[in-house]
Amino acid sequence: MHSALKLNVLLFESQLNVRTHLITLLKKLGCTKVKTAKTVKEVISQLKTGSVDLLLMDFDTDHYSNGNDFIRYLITLKGIPDHCRVLFLSDQPERALSDLAFRYTSTDVLEKPVSQPKLKALLTQYNESSQRLKIMFTQLRHASPDQQLAILSHATFIGLSSAQNNELQLIKAAYFLKLNHVSDALDCVKAITQASQQASAQLAIYSLIGDEKKLKLTLLKMQSLNLLTKKQTLFSVKHFLHYNEFYQSLVTLNQLPEFSLSAHEAELKAVCIYETQGIENALEYLEKKLKTTLVNQHYLGLILMSMIRLIMLEQCLFTKQSRLKTDKTAYQIKVLIKNLFTLNNNEINQSCLPFLRLYLQILENDPSQSTDLSEKHALQLKALCKRISHASEQLICLACAVELKRTDIAVELVRDKIQLHGMMDSSAQSLAFDYFILKLFDSACIDENHKASYFNTWAIERQDKSQRYLALAFFAKAHFLAPTNPVYLLNLLNTMQSLKLSKYWRYQQSQLLLDAQSLTMTQAQQQRLAQLAS
Repeated sequence: MHSALKLNVLLFESQLNVRTHLITLLKKLGCTKVKTAKTVKEVISQLKTGSVDLLLMDFDTDHYSNGNDFIRYLITLKGIPDHCRVLFLSDQPERALSDLAFRYTSTDVLEKPVSQPKLKALLTQYNESSQRLKIMFTQLRHASPDQQLAILSHATFIGLSSAQNNELQLIKAAYFLKLNHVSDALDCVKAITQASQQASAQLAIYSLIGDEKKLKLTLLKMQSLNLLTKKQTLFSVKHFLHYNEFYQSLVTLNQLPEFSLSAHEAELKAVCIYETQGIENALEYLEKKLKTTLVNQHYLGLILMSMIRLIMLEQCLFTKQSRLKTDKTAYQIKVLIKNLFTLNNNEINQSCLPFLRLYLQILENDPSQSTDLSEKHALQLKALCKRISHASEQLICLACAVELKRTDIAVELVRDKIQLHGMMDSSAQSLAFDYFILKLFDSACIDENHKASYFNTWAIERQDKSQRYLALAFFAKAHFLAPTNPVYLLNLLNTMQSLKLSKYWRYQQSQLLLDAQSLTMTQAQQQRLAQLAS
């Protein structure tokens, strides 16, 4: 018998025989504190206790399209403790490693069939550092910004393995970014010895701070070293989408083997097909995915929801559709909903049903004939908005707001957009979600000056919450929509300077200062400009 480990392990496995085998193996290797979860709800419930040190699960779970998407879902819910590690079991480790969700602590992949010595080595490593990480995260969580800087500057531990040191550097880099110390974050990343982990973190930081030149150089370096092909692809697509280059995004996605695409990656590809080839081709592509994927029920459900989102988007973008076209849209969605509920695994799809039902009711109503009914639908929509728990529900609510022509509701929904991952991560799901949100918002709020005002307001709100990178992105959007408004330009310039960024994507401080001099400003604005220029 192996010596007892103090790790609190949560095993997520729905099949009884596999679960029994893994419990026996874990106990044989010294894990005396093993709890099990058979469903997503049970996983979330167990993780909320905050005591779980290790989540052990099969990468190809029946409950989600893949393990990485599932971890991102848990991150969205803020349901996984910072110190909790993730260990995937997979017969194709390279698939899992190609697009790991960014977390402070490491995510490891163990090839099936499970090697007892390798599993024992990982469990021992986790056991040795688990308590240290708990203490460190607790200190950081309860510290002021100045105290956090002191903790990070002195966070040095003796006798760490290479993997443990890399993990520590990643934690420090993420927290330095939160404190707006970009150069310190990059120094920590440089100290990471694992090439793919280092490159992945560099990509995330350069994308966050809008350093286009270094982002491209890192992508080239990863390509030459053949590192993380899928993560390379997603960050390249993110860069192209930043400039609405959908054709180039599609060309880039086509470089990935079709069989390797997750449901969210298939949706992102369908979005690019929609923008370049139209709705019919996009739906045809997703229908092919349905026919070629017969086993994973959750995957099929996500593809069906992607088809519903594209149909809703097409309807919303062309709101002056004929009654016949609107009836066709309603019929298409009803057929897809019916298909959804033939699937066994449909927890999230079930929760979407009230939202989809309201959308169909709105489509079937002619607002010019029944104002009272439209008001009733608006009240129902406001009630549903308070129940939003995930991205699909939020998008359906936004589509409802567009159909009802309720810009006020749409603005609230976009302002409170769900964040699908941490600031140092990117995923196909978040790229597609952001696309749908912005397209629907464009349809709900046509006046660009109004949109710019909203983005500026949201940026100020994010600044007040110390979310400066989100604020920077919103200020940039406001300035892009209203480049002659001095308030938006000065806000963008001020935020870039506070983050010590000479350039953010297309915007350079030097050029912004020149542009500002040609604008008509109040005396207070001129004084502010002089301060920024000094």
